[in-house]
Amino acid sequence: MENLNNSNNQENIVELSLIDRIIAFFTEPKTLFLYIKENGSKVSDWIIPVLLTSFIAILINTYYYNNDYFRTIVIQKQTAKVQEQLKEQVEKKQITKQKADEILEQTIKGMDEWIEKSSNPIVIVFQFVSSFIVMIIFSLIIALYYKLAFQYVGKVMVTFDVIFYLCVVTLWFAIIDIVLAFILSIVSGNLISSLSLGNILGIENFHILFWLNKISIFTILGYIWVAKGISTICVVDSKKSLIHIFIYWIVGSVIMYLLAANIPLFKNFVQ
Repeated sequence: MENLNNSNNQENIVELSLIDRIIAFFTEPKTLFLYIKENGSKVSDWIIPVLLTSFIAILINTYYYNNDYFRTIVIQKQTAKVQEQLKEQVEKKQITKQKADEILEQTIKGMDEWIEKSSNPIVIVFQFVSSFIVMIIFSLIIALYYKLAFQYVGKVMVTFDVIFYLCVVTLWFAIIDIVLAFILSIVSGNLISSLSLGNILGIENFHILFWLNKISIFTILGYIWVAKGISTICVVDSKKSLIHIFIYWIVGSVIMYLLAANIPLFKNFVQ
């Protein structure tokens, strides 16, 4: 009788449709993990949240650009970021004050021109494709980082495709985060890109903002979800998996902070 029950459970897992898997992500993650363990992940499992994240983000940005009130705020915030970066470069004597003023003027002009063109269908398609590609590339890098960390530090054998799937599919949390932040922006009149603490408080200083943005309910939920997935799929003690995922997250955050603090290019990807 026990073998028969186990067989029936496996059959139920095998029969999970795409919609079932999406619902299970939120309601029955263990069932989803067992499904992935038995059948492997499918491209549709992770490509859909990536596409939706890109689409929703561009849709929200387009709304901001076409709304006079939020458009002004967007320009002000972007200008403040550029000013901070230029100020640091002047203080480090990498550029002169005169050069910084010229760059700032050119940047503001460029932002105005870009926003004017942002409603062009060709530009929107370009943004969508670029966003999609960048998200995939970053997801691959992040998955490789956790794969190596678990394998060589945690001594846990987890395949690259599993860790990639677990990391990328948590974009469902990011979608909820983005949508709720947009609603909060409309209600409050403040431009809020996510529900992380730094964005909610409107912190402008990069160094403070970087670490306060780590305090985000959906980011934390995402890592807990990944840890549970590794525990179930790779048969690892749940506490060990949870401890390791947060240690690697903190170490990875320190690495990204050091890169962003010293290389302006990286700063654009973490703000």
